[in-house]
Amino acid sequence: MEAVDLKGYADTMRGKFDELQTGYGVGEFSTDWKAPIDVMIARCDFKEYREAVEFMTGTTLKVVETVEPYFVRCVADGYRMGPCGDY
Repeated sequence: MEAVDLKGYADTMRGKFDELQTGYGVGEFSTDWKAPIDVMIARCDFKEYREAVEFMTGTTLKVVETVEPYFVRCVADGYRMGPCGDY
């Protein structure tokens, strides 16, 4: 992957992560990107948000509950609690 391609990928992942935080984030995560993540999203969007969370935080977004047929509640440790965190 060339540097230009990597920058485009990073910009895309940052955009998806920001969308997840501002559109679906609740509690501390809605204002602090390093906080633990607890969100409710459409099931069809899970893969792209999981990729963005892994890219931005180094942690894995996991489905913990199916709320309705088309929505899932997902959690992740977040940047601060993950392997990339503030130590």
